[in-house]
Amino acid sequence: MAVDSIADKLGKYLAKDIPINNEAEVLYFLIEIGKILERDENIKFPLIKFYRDWACHPRKDGMIQEMLDIVQKIYQDAKNHMQSPHGLGKPVAILDFTSGDHLKKQMKMFLAEYGLSDDNLLSDKNWKWFASMLCNVLAEQPLYPKSEGVDHVEFLPVVQGAVGVKVIFTGVEKGWDDKDYEYYQFLNYLGSLSDDS
Repeated sequence: MAVDSIADKLGKYLAKDIPINNEAEVLYFLIEIGKILERDENIKFPLIKFYRDWACHPRKDGMIQEMLDIVQKIYQDAKNHMQSPHGLGKPVAILDFTSGDHLKKQMKMFLAEYGLSDDNLLSDKNWKWFASMLCNVLAEQPLYPKSEGVDHVEFLPVVQGAVGVKVIFTGVEKGWDDKDYEYYQFLNYLGSLSDDS
């Protein structure tokens, strides 16, 4: 199958009002993008390839520098959030991770490079839906980053429109209450397709 025919199929998906409507379509979309990247030996989109690989395996051990950087920021956010009285403060890196903002940037560049419309997929509402479904695809498929302070990170199975993430530490971290914690959990509600936000 030629790359153009793969891109044509992706273009038809992207033309729909709700371009990717379920977890199976998320997986299919990532696999098709991966085919294009491999065929073209295109290395400009490492996060897209990383997520495609992660979605196809029960655990992910191999890391790219971009993901190691994200995990380190998540770790720092988790520690800071735990050490803030009553969890005050905004864990920006965790919010970006759970909403797929880092992936969205590469997806926008990929779609532009291959002449595919980003109007529907990257609209705020549709992207949140896509990110939520992607996280559900990845739920309970841990990411082992071999990163300072973090044993593994995993998305948690939650209702559609929300994303749960759990960061398991290599040791224990102190919370604001002076208790020891072996992990940190965070839930981010992204919204549903019927939300106006």
